[in-house]
Amino acid sequence: MRKITKRAAIFAAAGAVAVATAGTAWAVWSANGTGSASAAAGSSVGVVASTATVAPGQVLVPGGSASVFLKISNPNNFPVKVTAIADNPPITADTDHPDCDITGVTFADQAGLNIALAANAEDVPVTLTNAASMDNSSDDGCQGATFTIPVSLTAVSNAT
Repeated sequence: MRKITKRAAIFAAAGAVAVATAGTAWAVWSANGTGSASAAAGSSVGVVASTATVAPGQVLVPGGSASVFLKISNPNNFPVKVTAIADNPPITADTDHPDCDITGVTFADQAGLNIALAANAEDVPVTLTNAASMDNSSDDGCQGATFTIPVSLTAVSNAT
């Protein structure tokens, strides 16, 4: 029969205490449970563009093109990015040119844009290079007219 020494008994007791403590620590940190939480989703409103016109200082002539100018506002409380601007017919001439037949005036839809608008941004100026054109079928009654080009915008959240 083997005799247990005092030293062996102390090591055995220390080992037992260590195992018991580790089990207790694991039990304290591995708690499980269930529950529920909620969050309210905000809503967004559309990005707004002023009516587009031929850019100041440029003229639209048969067979030519001109840049289009507009201002865009973001009434949302989060930033957005405008990714596309499309024609939203009809294009009209100013009231001083009632005989202007608009058949030859077009707007080239703009895709792949990356126009960043801060939250609550107002009247951000945008110029679209050569986005309006007039073909040779345009009416003589359109000479000197200012054209109004309604557009629609596509925007996505630009949260960072």
